[in-house]
Amino acid sequence: YGNLELIFPNYISDSLRTSLFVDAANVYQLNQTLKNFDSSGPGPIRYSAGIAGTWRSPLGPLSLSLGWPINQQSRDNRQLFQFTMGTAF
Repeated sequence: YGNLELIFPNYISDSLRTSLFVDAANVYQLNQTLKNFDSSGPGPIRYSAGIAGTWRSPLGPLSLSLGWPINQQSRDNRQLFQFTMGTAF
């Protein structure tokens, strides 16, 4: 997994952040049950790019992102919009 993020200065508020991103990650085959998960090697790498916004709210960080696949395959499950509460450790 790799991520490149370009954060833009925000002159409106210190609690808002806007960024452009590019993501890359491996893809593994998952059949009908988790027992058939194949992790025998890296699958094809998928790339995506998009725009994200984060607000440092009193309840914690809230993030919205819009992303588009760069090399999508026909069987991929696509999620253009994501909403996240909290942060990663």
